[in-house]
Amino acid sequence: MAQHPTQAPARAAAVCEDLTAGWGASVALTLERGNTLQRLSDEQHEAIFRARHLRGVASPGYLSKIGRYRALRIGLPALSHALWGRQDDAVRGARYLFATPRYHSLLEELPRNQVALLGMRKSHVRYAEANGIPCRTVFSERAALARNLPTPRAPAALDQTFDELVRALRGDEGRFLIVKTDVNPINRLLVFAAREAGLRSVCLQHGVFSRTSHSFVYDGWHADYTLVYDSHQRAILEDVGFASSRLPILGFHASPVTRRFPDPDPGRTRRVCFFGQAFGWDAPERRQRYREVVRAALTQLAAAGVEVAFKPHPRERSKPDVGEFASLFEGSMADAFEQFEVCVSISSTSLIEATLAGRVAIQLYDELFRGGRFDEAPYAHLVHADRLDELPARCLEAAPVANPELELMSPEQVRDRFVEVLDGLAPNPPPHPSHEEA
Repeated sequence: MAQHPTQAPARAAAVCEDLTAGWGASVALTLERGNTLQRLSDEQHEAIFRARHLRGVASPGYLSKIGRYRALRIGLPALSHALWGRQDDAVRGARYLFATPRYHSLLEELPRNQVALLGMRKSHVRYAEANGIPCRTVFSERAALARNLPTPRAPAALDQTFDELVRALRGDEGRFLIVKTDVNPINRLLVFAAREAGLRSVCLQHGVFSRTSHSFVYDGWHADYTLVYDSHQRAILEDVGFASSRLPILGFHASPVTRRFPDPDPGRTRRVCFFGQAFGWDAPERRQRYREVVRAALTQLAAAGVEVAFKPHPRERSKPDVGEFASLFEGSMADAFEQFEVCVSISSTSLIEATLAGRVAIQLYDELFRGGRFDEAPYAHLVHADRLDELPARCLEAAPVANPELELMSPEQVRDRFVEVLDGLAPNPPPHPSHEEA
């Protein structure tokens, strides 16, 4: 039986350094996402998990980001409410209640009278207003988590916040809460509140699961259902204890690709775009290895006379070493697929999008990055990071990967598939490992 994710970080305690003086008896907690380390005393740890409703809301690993929550400067809840409003009525009649505008194509394709947004940021509210989508802010809930979660007063202080959310979410039957992730505290709070209010919670996969990552960082431990890309992604979650009935396949739903390009002409020179990633800004070892791999790859391609550009990850743009790699490509992802026949990256989902677009996708694989092997599904060709001399030939000769499960869907097709999948979900979600804690 799979271990409950709130217990999983204990496996990592043995590899952590001793705590600094003054923290007392300790629990060392890690978070794979973000590569950060948080250390708490046993007493603080127990206080957080005593909450009647919030068991599991703050995964031990994710507490490492609490400092960032405190730094968000959310502002006084009363001021936020006065400026942005609560609009509790807006969410009660919505069949699909989204906790993120990330899936904007779904939000905009579904009937307006069936959708609403829970706004966590002012940008979310502005998006909702611009698109005529009802929005209820959760500014004060985020502020409550930031103030109370890392402290012994968390259980009592957050119970009231939880109860207010439950009252706000109650409404008609047959409704769904849609979240991008249930790893972070605010989304877990929403998932548990939705469950008590009678909504089924659905997590939409937004990255690639990997067997090389610790299972406690996977999305879906707490949401009722997780809609996955394909059978390969579902198998990864099944292997750590998820029931198949909780993992319906939606397909790759968030791609900028609008058409499939013809296979590269064998007689034509191929252009290569390297998609960057925000590896290790707080883990120097990974960042250094990332720099080494990118530099070595670009050196090999340049020596072979291959035209190559580097498309930075959005969080790389302010970093001084990005410009050392290659000429920068400033266009959109759709522009990149239009202009480049070959796409290279470490473990970015852009490689899946490249395959959908009929482009040659190549993963540079190194176990240090815990990205999993993209050739297993397959999503892309694979070149080991310690054999980059093979990269130029692969870029110039490989054909696009064939994967019958990767289907290029229009926004309308994604919408129809989404509605079909949710209509087919059981009214009473099956139990899963995160429900088995006594």
